[in-house]
Amino acid sequence: VSTPDGMFKVSQSKVKTWRRCHYAYHLRYVEKLRKKVKSRPLQFGTIVHSMLEAHAEGDDPFDALRAAEETNEKLFAAEQEIYGEIIDDIRQIMTEYFAYYEDGELKFDRRNRRNSEFEFEIELMDGVLWNGKIDAIGRTPNRLRWIVENKTFTRKPNDDERWRNLQSSTYIRLNEMMGWPHVEGMCWNYIRSKSPTKPGILKGGSLSQKSIDTLPITVRETIHELGLDPKDYSEFLAKTNEKLGEWFSRIHTPVNRAVVDNIFDDFMFSIREMMEGHGRVKDKNIDKHCGWCDYQALCRTELESGDVDYMMQHDYTRSSRGDEDLAVTPEN
Repeated sequence: VSTPDGMFKVSQSKVKTWRRCHYAYHLRYVEKLRKKVKSRPLQFGTIVHSMLEAHAEGDDPFDALRAAEETNEKLFAAEQEIYGEIIDDIRQIMTEYFAYYEDGELKFDRRNRRNSEFEFEIELMDGVLWNGKIDAIGRTPNRLRWIVENKTFTRKPNDDERWRNLQSSTYIRLNEMMGWPHVEGMCWNYIRSKSPTKPGILKGGSLSQKSIDTLPITVRETIHELGLDPKDYSEFLAKTNEKLGEWFSRIHTPVNRAVVDNIFDDFMFSIREMMEGHGRVKDKNIDKHCGWCDYQALCRTELESGDVDYMMQHDYTRSSRGDEDLAVTPEN
């Protein structure tokens, strides 16, 4: 149950996994299985987080993108069906993102000579070490402080999902436990992960101006590739620009003290459950969340009495990191 130093390590992601499915928890945190090939949403989120971190620290975020491309070049080529043109998608999306927020609305607080990615480890209760990472703490022009959480998404969470979010309540409490300055709540920095649609080409060689789900940069680059005059598509570009709010948004959720207190109490209760059930409890919770679970295929194979051992060896690897869990968790 415990790590070599005698502490049981927990994270926000670990608790969420326990609550969602004990079998997924068992595979991830007891068997320590990780998929050999990350899903596109997770890979997208990991690269975007590295770019946001570089930008917050005053470095060129596109250097981080180029580094990710070099590191994963063979993987992206071999897994084209999964990833598509992920590097070019991210280049276009993040170019528009940095232009969209070029006014520098958020000013970042510094912690340990950094502006972002604050890793923490704190003894939560006797024998329990809580670890994780806060993306940033930002100040808005009205001088209010917010815990910034960067989230990539295919479907953006709504207000109802945000107010009961485990991460917001636990991190608000963490801020108090660390003795950091007061924060008003959470700033959810949303970035859409969908591939922007490339405009079609009409028979005469001109660009189709049919309404599509895309970005201005995608339209501009297509116009340039075809050698067309951008002035002929100014209205189309203007309409595309008006939809940038569907791709990028920052939503501020103030603290609700009652919600924070109650959710944090439940967080602690779940940790005690985890400690008691770790290594023993592995019942399956089959539901719609299985659609985005890393262990869906493995679980189904076991239910159908298939060759589980082969799938484990072929599709998964065993992590040597222990219980640390600082991975990016994009919204589904």
